[in-house]
Amino acid sequence: MSQRRSFPPCHALAVLLTVAAVLALGVLLAWDIRLAARWVAEDNIIEWIQVGLLAGAFALGARGLTRLPAAGRGAATDLLLTFLFGVLLIGELDLDYRLFGVHVLATRFFMKPAVQLPYKILAALIIGGTYLAVGIYAFRHRKDFWQEARRLTTEPWGQLFLAGAAIFGFAQLFERQLNHWFLLPRNFLEESSELIAVIYFLLAMIERGRSTRE
Repeated sequence: MSQRRSFPPCHALAVLLTVAAVLALGVLLAWDIRLAARWVAEDNIIEWIQVGLLAGAFALGARGLTRLPAAGRGAATDLLLTFLFGVLLIGELDLDYRLFGVHVLATRFFMKPAVQLPYKILAALIIGGTYLAVGIYAFRHRKDFWQEARRLTTEPWGQLFLAGAAIFGFAQLFERQLNHWFLLPRNFLEESSELIAVIYFLLAMIERGRSTRE
């Protein structure tokens, strides 16, 4: 008789938090739809909760990078995860927009007359250099990366990460359709989906840190 696999505690916690988040958002929507609309608006409560959760995932990834060499494990996967969460965090904060009044990754930044040429060159060097450095490191350690990547579907942390990535990707891909869903406030479905996704990201990094220590 085959041995039955137990349901990982981190998965149970993810389901519990998902149900709690959906119920809380549903109650908020039913209680005061205008308040719900304000909470899911840009630069408001739900978005700042996402920022906090992404910051936690980023911090855990950065912390893990310092522990891996002592554990004799490659750091390529954790570097890419930390870099990913950093990019998502900057995107949620709209840090470039707050500083320059335009998204730096957009073409408009480099075409904007108000931005002086040295700043455009500096931005191009920083952005391009960072992506290039991470890409080169990942390529040089591609063997370690692919060994870790093959375990994504079998390890609890990887399954949580993939679930979060699928939900987040869906929200980004169908952002326009979700933002104009009938009878729901603008951004409600998109921000709700992203909230659940970043919960999964944080839980994935917590579980990865625990399994790495073991």
